[in-house]
Order: sequence, then structure tokens, then C-alpha cells
Amino acid sequence: QKAENAPDGPGFRIILPAMRPQDAADHRPETPLRTVLEAYDPIGVIIVHYRTPDDLRLALQSLRFQGQPLQVVVVDASEEPQVRSWFHVAVEWLGDVRLVERPDNPGFGAACHAGWSALNEDVDPVCIANADVVFPPGALQNLAAFMTTQPDAGAVGPQIQSPDGLIEPSWGAPITF
Repeated sequence: QKAENAPDGPGFRIILPAMRPQDAADHRPETPLRTVLEAYDPIGVIIVHYRTPDDLRLALQSLRFQGQPLQVVVVDASEEPQVRSWFHVAVEWLGDVRLVERPDNPGFGAACHAGWSALNEDVDPVCIANADVVFPPGALQNLAAFMTTQPDAGAVGPQIQSPDGLIEPSWGAPITF
């Protein structure tokens, strides 16, 4: 099945799930931010993958605990055989998951564009991430809530924390004194 707004091109294919499980909205916890976030239903997530299927599995698993319906697009630029199997598992976990195959490995920017094209037009906001991102519970909900307080912002970025707990700079060179 092909997304209505998806571009065509050689070596470019979007795969949608054949069926979806029960709507994730039924499982959202009640929170003070929930009424604010109703405008963000669902949040889009684009994950760009290149030769890290184990990282992709962890990223997809972490999306299960966001407390918000998601529309997820995995852009696979590597033709790793495990990606297809994780795609089917992710559909069971998350519901609305799409796979965009880009075996030509067009680079991060073009892969993001391909992922964005696979989202429904009304999905807003959208999170773009590499496959090695593990989303803490509620992280996307918190980012979306922050966006509501900054109407002039076009993008926000989260704090990045390494597995050992260190905060990593997400811009420029590390600051040294």
C-alpha cells in the first residue's frame, strides 16, 4: 500500500501496515498536559536507519512509552534484513508505522524528506531522529508540550544523555575552559 502524498522514484518504496491494532489513544494516561496535547494527535516520528538494526529495535521499543498516539516512519537506507521483521513487530506495538525503503542511501537529509513525505499531511509536530535514539518515557509528549509554549519556534531539541548518564552537547564543539 502506498501513502497518498508519497513521492515516486527509482528504488523508493513506502510500505504501510496491512492492519492496525486498537487505537493507541485508548491507552494514554491522564495528565495535566493531555488537554493541551489533544491538538497534537498524533505526533509524527521519523527514524532514519542505516546498518544499525539492534539500535532500531531499541528505538522502536522506547516509542511504546510515550503516552501519546504516534505515526512512525522508519526510513531504511541499508537493506538490512532485520528491518522488515522489526517493522512488523513495531506495527503490533505502535499501530501506525510505515517503512520507507531507500537502498540507494541518499543521505540523512534526503532520508528525512522521504520520511516526511510518508506522513499524513495533518501530522504535527514531527520528531526526526537517528536509529540510535532511545526515547525516555513521555519525552515526545514533553517536547510537544514545550512547542505549545513557543508558538514562534520552528524546531526544538531535547537534552541528549549518553547511556552512562553524561549530558552530551547537541550543537557545536564541546565547551572547554
